Parts: sequence; structure tokens; C-alpha cells
Amino acid sequence: MPAAVMVEELVLTGRGKVVATGCPLQFTPPEKSPVDMRRKKMTVAPLAQLASAQRWRARRALRTNNLSRRSTTIISLSSTFESYSASKTNDGCNNNCINRDCDAFGFCIQGCVDGYWGDTCDSVCPVTCIELSCNKITGHCVTCISGYWGDTCTLLCSSFCYGGVCDKTNGKCTLGCAPGRNGEICDRICSSGCKYDTCNQQSGICLKGCKQNWSGDYCNRIYDTAEENAGYQELGQVSGPSHYDQLQRSQTE
Repeated sequence: MPAAVMVEELVLTGRGKVVATGCPLQFTPPEKSPVDMRRKKMTVAPLAQLASAQRWRARRALRTNNLSRRSTTIISLSSTFESYSASKTNDGCNNNCINRDCDAFGFCIQGCVDGYWGDTCDSVCPVTCIELSCNKITGHCVTCISGYWGDTCTLLCSSFCYGGVCDKTNGKCTLGCAPGRNGEICDRICSSGCKYDTCNQQSGICLKGCKQNWSGDYCNRIYDTAEENAGYQELGQVSGPSHYDQLQRSQTE
């Protein structure tokens, strides 16, 4: 079980002295005697996103900075200055922190062990991530196992993708389609006249020619063997003159 975190809230002076405790914290810095700081500057880095704002007094005026975790701010030190910051203590780091190294808020400093993500490494990477490897901040999978796609690999590839493989970003079938299918996600059906039920994934044109009695790029035209209507019947999309039209033209010329 992960160790309990954030059992006490503290307010510290710039020298680490505890001046207030409690939950929630209510603290206002006292006024200080003027001290010459020679207009120096100091960089302040908060410990955590939930930390209270940094507070200090400068020239007898109360100042407050709302800082986010891992961000920094530069404070000009003038005649009067004393800084205070909120902090929290914990009774141990999460076992999922690398080397069990965490700050006072329980946030893992070196990152998470494989299979976990989040500030405290208590979130589990999706089981559809390859080797349970995911981004330690967002939880997004680096790569998906076969058959899945999306940031967290929770979306299913089309069942007609060849080998069940599709692009992790957009779900398009990257290795082509199963026999009889075409389209980016193999959601279209090849013409029934295609030989071996094989057609181009993008255009749908039959790749191996046509079955007997079928013709055209898409093999969607069929000969009619009836004597009274010899020639061609249109079945589906037609481009250019039919074979029957060509026969009629040659007989009249």
C-alpha cells in the first residue's frame, strides 16, 4: 500500500523556522524592521501545485505570489523583506517513486517506476500500452499493443485492418486491408467482380484483374449472354464507353 502523504501543513520562514501549523492554514506575515538588502534579487521555487502562495513584506506592504509547482519567480529585495512559504510533511514516499525519492508533498522527484504515472506515481498506465510504458505526466502510452490506438490506447483498430494493425495517432490501417476491403480504415467493400477479392486500398481498383464475365477497372460491368441483348450491362459506377457501345460503333462504320 502507498504510504500516507500530507499529514501536516506548515508555514516556514526563509530560514526554515516553523511559524504556523494547521489545516487550513491562516497566516499573515508580521511587520519587520527595515533592513538594507541592497536591491538584491532572489529566485523562489515552490514545492508543489497545492502549496499556499509565497508571501512577504516589502516596504511594510504585504505581497503575495500565486506560484504553480515547478515554476519560479524573481522577487526584488528592497528595504524590508522576510519570506514565508507553505509546506507539508509526509510519513514516507510512494513505493512507485524511483528510489522512493519524493519531496515533502509526496511528489516523486526522480519520476515513476515502469507502469505508473502522476505526481505521486499512484496512477497505473493503461494495460494496452506496450510494456505498460506511458508518459509520467500525462499517462499517454508511448506505443500501443496490436489492435489498439489513441493517446491511451483504448480505441480499437478496425477489425478489417490487415494483421489488426493501425496507426496509433489516427487509427488508419497501416498494413493494408483484409481481402475484400478498402479505404483508410478498410470500411469499404471491393467490387464483387474483383479477382481474388483484392483491390487497391485507396482507389478500390481491382489489382488482380476481374472474375470471369466481368470487366472495367472496378470489375463492375458484366456481359449479358442473352442473344437479344448481347453486350454490356452497367452495374455500379461506369467510366467511358461500354464494350457493347464499341461493338455497335464498329458495325455501323
